[in-house]
Amino acid sequence: MFFRESKTNDIIVNISLDDFTLPKTSDILEKGFWGFLCLFGENIPCKPYSCKGGFTLAKDFFKINVSKYDSSKDFFVYRPASLGNAKNNSVMFIMQAYVEKLAHKFKEVENCLVFWPEDFEMPDFLTQRHAVFKCKYPRLRYCQFLEENGITSYPKREEVEFVNGAMISPKAKIGEGSVIMPEVYISGETTIGKNAYIGTGTKIMGEVVIGDNFVIRENCVIGSDSLTTDRDENGKVFTMPQLGKVVIGNDVRVSSNCIIARGAIDDTVICDGARIGNQNEIGHNNQIGEKAFIVTNVALMGSVVIGKNSIVSGNSIIRNHVDVSDNCIVGMGSVVTRTVPSDTIVKGNPAK
Repeated sequence: MFFRESKTNDIIVNISLDDFTLPKTSDILEKGFWGFLCLFGENIPCKPYSCKGGFTLAKDFFKINVSKYDSSKDFFVYRPASLGNAKNNSVMFIMQAYVEKLAHKFKEVENCLVFWPEDFEMPDFLTQRHAVFKCKYPRLRYCQFLEENGITSYPKREEVEFVNGAMISPKAKIGEGSVIMPEVYISGETTIGKNAYIGTGTKIMGEVVIGDNFVIRENCVIGSDSLTTDRDENGKVFTMPQLGKVVIGNDVRVSSNCIIARGAIDDTVICDGARIGNQNEIGHNNQIGEKAFIVTNVALMGSVVIGKNSIVSGNSIIRNHVDVSDNCIVGMGSVVTRTVPSDTIVKGNPAK
């Protein structure tokens, strides 16, 4: 049973919601889960949870007519999407290096705005199904699209209740038996399962979903933006707002002074039983597998995958878009720049 604590006339009132228990991440991976937002009485379709991609919700972030980018089309787009989790009526881009490998993904959806590399020929189905804007740098143009339409990912200012020295939105969903220490902030888009412990000074911002028996120690941040930027030819910097979520499974432990960034487009996901030591940075879109260990002073750049039962030792750096597969060990102080196959031990700079 989830409940929300609401303070009325200095009395803490437990307001029961629907009988609902977050399933184990392993069960979701095996059986699928049609959408945790049903908990809040919403009927939003989504694909099953995946430790590779989180919940894929048809959530609206904006409403923009594509005719300003492709005059031959007249429909609206409402959300960003990646090619790994393509959605209808989305804004997407594809980089030159991935055209041959991933362009077929655009067949799975319709009515999208696609930023396409100008040096590549467009397949017929693309212009039939989508609005297309050809450009030199599709990722940069996607960032420019977000800026010129005033789309940001700043947390919304909201009313909070002071509960034992913590600042908690009355819209937050916090499970029974949870302990929230003073100077914690929890946003209204947060769902936390049963028997959590949230240490002093920790901030949970944006859309975050956490399972049962979660422990996070002092002065951590969950749901912040990480650095996702691009430059145009004149050196002007454009930022890609982080519009994904953070999804954390059951029995996860996070030590002090860690940052867990929200997803840029897809979600940042930490699976059941994972352990994260002190002073670690978990970048946007990271996927941390079941019972993986991230030791101390580790930096995981964007879109890193750490497989189940793997160990990343202290002071290591994993390059963006690199997979460390299942049952691996990354030695202390390693710099990992390429995929690590399952059941492998690597160390050094570069790690090998």
